[in-house]
Amino acid sequence: MILQMKKTNYEMFYQRVRCLFPSIGIKEGRFLKELRYHLQDFSFSHPNAGYEEITAFFGTPEEIVKNYIESEGIETVVKRFTVRKYLRFFISGIFLLFFFLWVAYFIFWIKSYQAFTAEIPAYGEVTLEEGIVEP
Repeated sequence: MILQMKKTNYEMFYQRVRCLFPSIGIKEGRFLKELRYHLQDFSFSHPNAGYEEITAFFGTPEEIVKNYIESEGIETVVKRFTVRKYLRFFISGIFLLFFFLWVAYFIFWIKSYQAFTAEIPAYGEVTLEEGIVEP
């Protein structure tokens, strides 16, 4: 049986905020890092705070993400997310292309190796006679 530590209310709150972001880039990572520092400071001053007290102080996770998107500008956030999505598709496509080329190269290599080994005589009979060797 695997024992897991119980997550604190602060960790649960942070995880809920983090999972609401569709993707996490540099700016979102900085924002989440700042939020984690604020949660740690709050946890030091209120060590036994419940989840309701945390949401009363910081707001709900949905409100936090909403405020972040509004402060960054909806158009810029949407643009960053779409650029990341297309970049992810492009990198995945390049990776798949190289993978299929690699597979095709090794299939060609195996077939040429098999053809080469089929042309090499494995056993043969050689007769040597004395005399003049003619080409």
